[in-house]
Parts: sequence; structure tokens; C-alpha cells
Amino acid sequence: MTESNLPMKKTVVVKKIKVLVKRPVAPAPAAPAMVKVPVKRPVLIKVPVKRPAVPAAPAAPAAPAPVPAVTAPPKPRGRTRTFGKGGEVKPLIYEIPDDIMERIEARKRIPEKLFLLFIFARTLAERNAKRDGYKFPPMLIDLPKDTLEAMELIDEVDEDIYDALLSDFTEISPFIPGLERVIHSKADVEDLIDSEVRRAEQQDVLTPAQQIVLAFLLILSDMKMVQHKIALREIDREREDVIDEIRSMEQDEKTMKHEFIVAIQRKGFPVNATKLINNYFTLAKKEPDKAYQTLITNPLYFSPIQMERMPKKFFGLLPPGPKEARAVNKRLATFLKNLKV
Repeated sequence: MTESNLPMKKTVVVKKIKVLVKRPVAPAPAAPAMVKVPVKRPVLIKVPVKRPAVPAAPAAPAAPAPVPAVTAPPKPRGRTRTFGKGGEVKPLIYEIPDDIMERIEARKRIPEKLFLLFIFARTLAERNAKRDGYKFPPMLIDLPKDTLEAMELIDEVDEDIYDALLSDFTEISPFIPGLERVIHSKADVEDLIDSEVRRAEQQDVLTPAQQIVLAFLLILSDMKMVQHKIALREIDREREDVIDEIRSMEQDEKTMKHEFIVAIQRKGFPVNATKLINNYFTLAKKEPDKAYQTLITNPLYFSPIQMERMPKKFFGLLPPGPKEARAVNKRLATFLKNLKV
């Protein structure tokens, strides 16, 4: 792509961007499957706590629809104007350079690489179609007529424009040797790159078509890598959320245990309150319903009564017996059933 002061080339007449109409796009190589990180969540424990009713939380928004195998990388903030030199708006004349791959690799952002490749590929496809007497198909994306339009288009690249570009690549692929083969291939993109490199090694100079095919595969690989990194970051965020939730639940459990223990001790029940509550929570993690029913009917199951702490009968002359122990067990069960913390 050169500026207007270069030798006269055929100028492609362009229009403003058309309203995008989705065409079927050849399936791009599948992105790597995300690996779910198993995180063991704590078991909810039923506790004898009466709390005020809390209004139900609003329903969570519906999950977003699945994204295609190759999606648009996240668009950076701000405007990046890299087409043309300086701030001057200049008309664009489209040609096919000898160093297609070098020019594409010189671009830093994936949207720039993909759009520059589209310009070269479309220019070559139009030339080949005219040479062979074929009618060139209509495109979803029109080529910009100057550097300003090019910058604006690249700045607005999103998932819809990516879909349109990939659809246009499919339309022009029959006019570029090798492009149709890789677009419709079911092989992994890395395997396709290896096979195309081996094919290109058999000759000294790469043709424009071969450079376009290789550049197309390399850009798809970059897009796949970006999508994979985004997926990994999302997994990390989900794992951190789960860990935070577990820590919060553990802290809530610790606080609740302390409140129960203090309440039992304050009432002076002749029992090891710490042992009772800890044993209850241990069983509740395995069998919550059984643990709760036992707590409110037979709490001394979790810690035996301390007979030495019970008052003696008959003016302190007789030690307490099983009857007194059952009475303590019953009072403690009632107390725990109605306990509010």
C-alpha cells in the first residue's frame, strides 16, 4: 500500500461500510478446551439459629451466548492511528507488495494485521478474478478510500466486523491459491501452519498467494492465543471468587462456634461447650440433618456431662444420678433449639 505520489496504479472505487449481513463462515480451528479447575466447596451446616427473614436476591442475569471458536480480541482503550505517516489524511492506492508477510508482522495489533491482510488478499483476488474472467463477489467490508477511514475502521473493529472479515475471506478464497484449502480444513491451526511452511520450503521465493495463506494462519493463531489467555484469566477469577467464598464461610463458622460456646458457658451447663460444638460441626459436615436433630434432642451425645460440676442431692450428701443427667440433657436441648445468636 503506497501513497498517491507513487506511480499510477489501479484505484479501487470504494463505498462507505455496508450494513453487515452475516454469511456462513467457514469454521475456524477450534480453540483449546478450557480446563475446569475443581475446587471443593464446604458443606453447608444446618445450625439452630433463628434469624430475621431476608428478602430473596434478584435473579442473576442470563448467561451470555456462546462465542464462536475465534472471537475478536479485547479492543484497547483510546484511538490508535497507525495508518499513514503523521496526522495528514492521504488517499490510499492499493497494490500487492513483494513483502506481504513482513508488512503484516510489522503491525502490533491483531485488528491492524487482519485488516491489512484483507486489503492485500482482496486486491490479489480482484486481480485474479479479472484476469480469469470471473465476476468478483460483493463484499461485506468496503475498502477505505483514505488513511482517516482506515484508522476509523480499525478503531471500530469488534466481533461483528471480525465475522464480516472472515466471511469476506471465505468469499475471496477461490481466487487465491491455497486459501480455500486452509479455510475449509478441519485440522488444527498449528498443524496447518506446519504443513504450509513445509510446502513453502520447496521453493526459493514465496508467491503473494502463499504469503497471504501463511499470514492468515498466523493471525488465526494469534487470535486463538488471545482467546485462550482470556479464558485462563476468567478461570483464575472464578477460582479466586470460590476461594474468597470458602474463606468467608470458614470465618462465619468460626464466629458462630464462638457465639454458641459462649452462650452455653454463660448458662452454666455442666458440659464442655467447646468440645460439644466442635463435635457437632464435624458431624454436620457429613450428615447435617442427623447432626441437627441430635443437637436439639440429645446434645450430650457430642460431649458427656461433667458430673463433678453438678450440685449434690440431699443437702450435698448424695452425688447426682442418671435422672439429674437426663434433666440437664433435656434443658440443654431446649436451650440450643431456641438459641438465637
